[in-house]
Amino acid sequence: MAVILPFLMGNRQLKIELEEPVVYLRGTSTSPRSHLLRGIVVLTLSKPMPVASVDIKFVCKSRTNWPEGIGPHKTKVLHDNVILELQKTLHKVDATATNLIPAGTHKWLFDFVLPYSMVETVQDDTASVYHYLSATVRRPGPSAVNLKRRREILVLRVIQAEGDDENSISSLGFTKQFPCADVTIRLDKAIVVAGTHVLLDITMTPHSKGIWLECISIVFQEYKTYCLPDYNAKRSEVMNAKVSLASATSSTDPNLQDVTLSQLHHAVNAKNAHIPLRTNPFAYQLILKIPTCHLIHHSTTWPELRFRHRIQIRIELAVPDNMDRIIAMFKIPMTVLDCRLKDDDFGLPAYQDAVMDAHASSSSSPAAIASAGHAKSCCPCYVNFQKQLRSNRKKWIMLSQPQQTMLAPPPAYEQMHPPN
Repeated sequence: MAVILPFLMGNRQLKIELEEPVVYLRGTSTSPRSHLLRGIVVLTLSKPMPVASVDIKFVCKSRTNWPEGIGPHKTKVLHDNVILELQKTLHKVDATATNLIPAGTHKWLFDFVLPYSMVETVQDDTASVYHYLSATVRRPGPSAVNLKRRREILVLRVIQAEGDDENSISSLGFTKQFPCADVTIRLDKAIVVAGTHVLLDITMTPHSKGIWLECISIVFQEYKTYCLPDYNAKRSEVMNAKVSLASATSSTDPNLQDVTLSQLHHAVNAKNAHIPLRTNPFAYQLILKIPTCHLIHHSTTWPELRFRHRIQIRIELAVPDNMDRIIAMFKIPMTVLDCRLKDDDFGLPAYQDAVMDAHASSSSSPAAIASAGHAKSCCPCYVNFQKQLRSNRKKWIMLSQPQQTMLAPPPAYEQMHPPN
């Protein structure tokens, strides 16, 4: 039977469909592993068309902005660099064969092996790293117009703490000893996702009476370094973001009677909280909210565009007969992952489940409260990312099914009833 196809023009004739629209690099940039990116190039023709070849390429590029100017005369403000480029020819016509492709839908499978050393997607105000696939249908003849299609690819890096001594939970406990008291802190993880929660245990053991807690200042710091070795250009920036307190619990004070939640909020957000250390030890679990992707970026290790993070915890104690406060300062390196990785191997619930469990009960553990509370901090890019995944999954299932032949339309009325 005849196949009835719509009349298509321009880039609607050419499409790039992917099995997965996101590339997950599950390891550091030094890992020898690789990722397999698979997809289909779809060409839909309403009439036969001569085609010389069908090519597709994967490109990873960076763009940095230098307002101060680079180069010999300091006149160049934008710099583009091709980090990685892979190309494949999917269809090529021999010189002895005909190059006419009939009408219908034509599909070409492709795959690219992407190394983990590739730079992930970075979106910054003054610099970016982006990836895309570009398909080209080349037509013979000097005046023929080629068909082109481009599709952006999101590349996310997933770093897990298992088996890494530097990021293990046991390495996140720190203690500072003073004549008046001992201060111990512990973070439950050193790898966090932007916009989620982290659990901070604070234990203070006073050695005398009259010790007061005045301040718990928690600041998230981001160090950004931009570098261009070819132009001998380098720029560094530092950003500080205040970490807010989401909730708090205590094993020694379950009902928060000795120290109320409002007092802990005052100690985190301001100074001179004047909280007496009556209990020994003074132990509380603070559930902190990591800044969202609107304030910080994910950590990177690429030398030309490197983002590093650390959390700075400053605890101030007041002692009797001493005008100077006792200051315990902790600076802990952190690894921040992209906000779209909230559901990936971190013990956090899915978005739909987290919305239903957002209101955690008071009897829940601190880790459960921290996990359930991340639903309130879902940023728009995370929601759009989940919608994109569901939409791409439906398209790939439909495209993988065998094509069904459409019935030809009935003949015209004039053919069935010719005039006398």
